[in-house]
Amino acid sequence: MEAEEENQTRVIWKYVLPTDDNIFTLELPRGACVLHVGAQWKPKWDSEIPAMWCVVNPEAEKVPVEFRVIATGQSFTQETDGTELFHVGSFQMVQAGEVWHLFAKLDTEDADLALGALWLKQIAPEKPETKQSAPEKETNENDDLD
Repeated sequence: MEAEEENQTRVIWKYVLPTDDNIFTLELPRGACVLHVGAQWKPKWDSEIPAMWCVVNPEAEKVPVEFRVIATGQSFTQETDGTELFHVGSFQMVQAGEVWHLFAKLDTEDADLALGALWLKQIAPEKPETKQSAPEKETNENDDLD
């Protein structure tokens, strides 16, 4: 990975999720990493809002990703169109007493859109090993005081 790519700004974005069992599409920056799926309390609406938080590069190309939210106990079938449902995360809607599960509908061979740990590797790639490491600097216990 080039140094220019390594120094790109990252931001945490929130995506609000529906809970209606329909497939929906979100435009995510390529290389996004899902941090958390959960419900957030919104006092002005007096309700919980399901959401997904992702670390993104806001300058990256946006790619459409299809998702589906499925309730616990709800039956569903695996896709037959060359895609699979990959579990992204689960969240509880406390007020409603429901637990929902977020899945991404991805091509089975589409590795560059894989979720979770695979995306993390794109965001924080391994640094190349150096032949010889520099000696560690001696520190003074007061060095950390500002």
